[in-house]
Amino acid sequence: MKSFIGRQNTLSSLNELYQQDEARLVLLHGRRRVGKTRLIHEFTKDKQGVFFFTGVETSEKENKQKADQKIQIKNFLSTLSRLAQKSIYDQVVPTTWDNALGLLDECLPPKGQPCCLVLDELPWMAGNRLDLVRSLFKLWETRWSQRKNFILIVCGSSVGFLDKHFIRSSQFYGRASLSLHLPPLTLSEVVSFFGRSRSFAEILELTMVFGGIPKYLEEITARDSVHQTVNRLCFAADSFFIEEAEHLLRSSFARESDKYKRVIKALVKSESYDYDGLAAQANSAKGSSFKRILDNLVHSDIIERYTPVDKNGPTNFVRFKLS
Repeated sequence: MKSFIGRQNTLSSLNELYQQDEARLVLLHGRRRVGKTRLIHEFTKDKQGVFFFTGVETSEKENKQKADQKIQIKNFLSTLSRLAQKSIYDQVVPTTWDNALGLLDECLPPKGQPCCLVLDELPWMAGNRLDLVRSLFKLWETRWSQRKNFILIVCGSSVGFLDKHFIRSSQFYGRASLSLHLPPLTLSEVVSFFGRSRSFAEILELTMVFGGIPKYLEEITARDSVHQTVNRLCFAADSFFIEEAEHLLRSSFARESDKYKRVIKALVKSESYDYDGLAAQANSAKGSSFKRILDNLVHSDIIERYTPVDKNGPTNFVRFKLS
């Protein structure tokens, strides 16, 4: 694993928050592959009382059959068993998140001792339903918000889910101490990532092709030229990017992934579109649902919303393009 690169301002914000005595809620969101989990591991590596849970990706069939909640709770308890060093939790089969989180609450360090609780890929954990969110809210309101030296980090790639149920939610509104959107690495951070293994000209080319997405940059080897790298990762049989877009959309936007795909395919055909043109090209009805799709794609750093330079002063005229 490469050394951790960049994100120093974000780490500083998290560490400053960690120094405070009261309970803190942190929301961390951003597109898949951008390095959210790695950032949290970097933040928690020297912390005490860390409880790190990650949701698992389930199939669409499991979602429809509502089997995913059983899978998520089982995975959650398996992790709790390992962290608490109590094998009994592997044998318990709670049917609700109320019960599962109640078991977690019993295992947390005594009040006053440092504790960092991480719920990574929470939208997967929740199965895009509200049971887990409601259970979390009850525990936060009745117990965790009164703890000292306690920080809860809720993380996810489904920006829409976190925005709706945490950032803009009437339940959690105003309760987050910090809401962080993690963008791709900057060019200077990409330069640091490659060090001396690439010339600056090569780094520019690679960044223009793959962006500042850490996972994509990790797939690049020093032995291949830029052209060889693009061929190997994008065009060879079974290459990394053959199914990447499909998987990215499906895992981030679940059952609505086809609607998001139509927007992206429309933008592939043209440099940019205004709102009406994009709705027409994507064969989507204009309205709040379509605006939500565009907002989620913008917040996921997949598309950009911008105002043309010839529009001076305040204007509602915006265009959209691929990031």
